[in-house]
Amino acid sequence: MLEDTRRSDAHGERERIRRALLARRPALAARLVEGPSGALTVPVGQGRAIEVGRMRRLGRPRWVVVEPMEEGAKVHEPAGIEDCARIVLAALARRRMPRASAA
Repeated sequence: MLEDTRRSDAHGERERIRRALLARRPALAARLVEGPSGALTVPVGQGRAIEVGRMRRLGRPRWVVVEPMEEGAKVHEPAGIEDCARIVLAALARRRMPRASAA
């Protein structure tokens, strides 16, 4: 019973994150998908994606945003639902910035 409640809570929170993202960036509707683990993913090319999922941090399940980097990935720990959306959109904006050319 408790596990069903947790699953239901996670589903509701994931939907709130999805709605927050789509409210700010409606074009993401075509790219935002739910992966097999239940994480929300936004493919960013080369087989990589920004992921929003739950993992156990500090003894309890928390939402995290995983941003692919050149070498590995960075795990962000949002303060809440709205912060998840902000972090995902900032990560997408960083991917669009032109890289400085080496002189």
